[in-house]
Amino acid sequence: MGLDFSVSCATLHPTCRKVETQYMFLLNLLDSVSSNMEKQYLDDEKSGYEWAKKSAKESSGGEEILYQYIYGQNCAAVDGHLSDLYDIQNMFYKSMLSTVYSYYESILTLIGLVQSLGDKQIPFDSVKDKVYSRLQSEVKIDFDYLYDTIRLIRNIITHNYNGTPSPDQIRAAQTETEQKRGFAMYNQESYIVEKKYVALVLDMEYRVLQAICKALGYRE
Repeated sequence: MGLDFSVSCATLHPTCRKVETQYMFLLNLLDSVSSNMEKQYLDDEKSGYEWAKKSAKESSGGEEILYQYIYGQNCAAVDGHLSDLYDIQNMFYKSMLSTVYSYYESILTLIGLVQSLGDKQIPFDSVKDKVYSRLQSEVKIDFDYLYDTIRLIRNIITHNYNGTPSPDQIRAAQTETEQKRGFAMYNQESYIVEKKYVALVLDMEYRVLQAICKALGYRE
């Protein structure tokens, strides 16, 4: 998708332009890589089990017991390969969640600097109250969710809290809502195996950042 440069370059505030262009880059990256991974998984699953059956038939010489044994061994090999692909997907989506949250944090940091007085640079937390009070109630809910839940999940994924997340941190991250959305933890390992969870977070960040830009008068 191309950008309308008459809008993106001529009229947008520099901060708004970063919000737009970086969002589109991350969205396109997420879509393209996830599509390729999903296609590879389905293709390998189909061709793998077809190979398992064909190879067992050719190698067994018509002996049913031998066929079942070889077929079972072949299927185990295919299952192992698909498990590796599953792990790669999980690794990619967790990496993407960390990346999209860094996008969000970096824009908030930039807004904090833009709102600074003179040459004094201050963090976004210093202007948070000023911005927060101007947001609509539904945007405040998203803002709080990103800070309280997604920041925690990002920290678990990225830093693992120097070893093992505490039981309280795991409970806070592994709510029923998060599981329905696509995040889960098993044996203190985190899993994101679908694009929809990362896409949901990215879209939410984009809406919140747009609302903040509007509240600060950066856009209409």
